[in-house]
Formats: sequence, C-alpha cells, structure tokens
Amino acid sequence: GANTGTFSSSSFSGNSYVVALTGLSSAVGVFQGAGLFTAGPTFVSGSVNYNDLTGAPGTVQSPDPVTERQAYTVDSTGRVSIPGINDGTANITNFNLQLYLDGNGNALAISLDAYDILSGLGYQQTGGGSFTAGSFNGTYAMDAFGADGTGENEIDAVGPVTADGVGTFAGSVDLNWIFNTGPTADLPVSGTFTAASSGIFTGTITGLDVLTGTNQDAFVYYLIDTTRAVAIETDPNQLTLGYFALQH
Repeated sequence: GANTGTFSSSSFSGNSYVVALTGLSSAVGVFQGAGLFTAGPTFVSGSVNYNDLTGAPGTVQSPDPVTERQAYTVDSTGRVSIPGINDGTANITNFNLQLYLDGNGNALAISLDAYDILSGLGYQQTGGGSFTAGSFNGTYAMDAFGADGTGENEIDAVGPVTADGVGTFAGSVDLNWIFNTGPTADLPVSGTFTAASSGIFTGTITGLDVLTGTNQDAFVYYLIDTTRAVAIETDPNQLTLGYFALQH
C-alpha cells in the first residue's frame, strides 16, 4: 500500500493508541496489560493497567499515568520504538514497547526488555476527550481470555452483551475452563461502567470469575471508539483481558 516504506514520526505523532498485551513476567508468571498511549511531538504519555495476580486481596488498581524518559523513534517500516516507559512507581520501570503501524489505524505490539515477554494489538483511538456513557451503547460481541487465580489455567469466554449507554450492560457467554470444569454455555454476565471523556472507563464485571461465578470483579475499559473497547481486570482474583465489538 501507499504507506509501505514511508512511515515517519508524523505517522505517529498526535495520535492515541489503545494497546492490549498478554504474556509472561520474568518474576511472577502470567501477565496482562492494557493502556492508552498518546504521542506528542517527541514523547509518549498516557495511562496503563496491568495484572500479574500479585496484588493484595481486595485491592483494585486505578489507571496509572505513564511517561516516557527517552524520546520515541519511528522508522520507515512503521516500527515505533517507545523506550523507558515509567508509571512513577517501582511497578513499571523502563518498560520498552514496540509498535508496528499498519497505516490503517492498527498496530502490532511487543515488549522488548528483560522483565517480561508480552505481545498483542494496538488500535488508534478516535473520539478521545469527547466520550460519554452513551459512547458505550448497543449490543456487543464480547471476547475474554486469561487465567484463574490459583493454578493459572487458561480461561476463554465469548458471547453477546448489551450496554445501556448509561452505566450497565448484561448478556451471556460461552466459557471454556478446560483444565477444570470444561466448556459451559450461556452463562449470565453483567457489568457496570463509569464514563470519562478520555475513554478510560472504570467499573465491574460479574460472571467471568470462574472460581466463584458471582464475584464482582474490578475492570478498566479503554474505548477505542464507539464500536470497540478493550477491558482488563484490575484486581488479583484472576487475569482477564477482554474485547468488545459492536454488532451491526
């Protein structure tokens, strides 16, 4: 396509990307992360959430603001190198993120540092600064995957949920926890959300917690636009990374 071999800093600067990553931490095992990264002229800022099941019982993580200590670079292949990402605490220190832009508002992502092995997808956000509760409205296909909080066995779920554009959604999922209960169809699932103009919504989801089935787990939703969102669980009950796509 027309962008092949012609990417530059102008391809990235001024844009925001919602990124979702999953993999392993060198220190604790299974690891997931999600965030919103906004590119200034030379540095990236934004917010991030991560989960590695090490949080204290009952704790809920808020979106952490992040900064970049070294300027990002963009080469002609579409590779964006974002070194030295920090959240101002000891939790995220010198995290290095690589994005490969596709020229159509998407990016492939990987971490390149000695602390973790993560990969995933990025999506250019549109509508940042103008999101409301009404931005999350309609019937969405929801996909969720992760690991339980004890044996770190894989969990996968998919199904339709309907968001009311006010603060709740409800629906059902088909869930597979193959190393334990196996596949189960049509499990009820519900959620809450509190809107923010940035597109970073906070809330809960009930029905995806495989150990209890009824836990109201904490989540942060990163809206890509009014048709798509990424969600990450922010308590240590289990690992869950989700994706919402509006049905048309």
